[in-house]
Amino acid sequence: MFDANDRTLTRALDELGRRIRDRMSEFRERGEFSDVHAGVFEHLEGRREALRSAVGQAVDGGHAGAALVEEMRADLDALIGDFEGLLFHTAAREMRAHAG
Repeated sequence: MFDANDRTLTRALDELGRRIRDRMSEFRERGEFSDVHAGVFEHLEGRREALRSAVGQAVDGGHAGAALVEEMRADLDALIGDFEGLLFHTAAREMRAHAG
């Protein structure tokens, strides 16, 4: 999904953080932000922050070798997949609620 380098990972993690915050705000504005949503979004954001920290530490320590960056990229891809799965599940639930 992304080029395997630390700058690309950092930008992608920052963009994902923005998307998570935007979606949380959207749910709050519509009055649809439940405790369940809060827990899931907080978990996703915590995973994102931990990965962002790991990328920063690897880069700062000069350990951003190809294997480590590839592993972090795979973690980022999984995190994005989980976030997008949550959005799909939420949208499907909203469509069912409006249809019936």
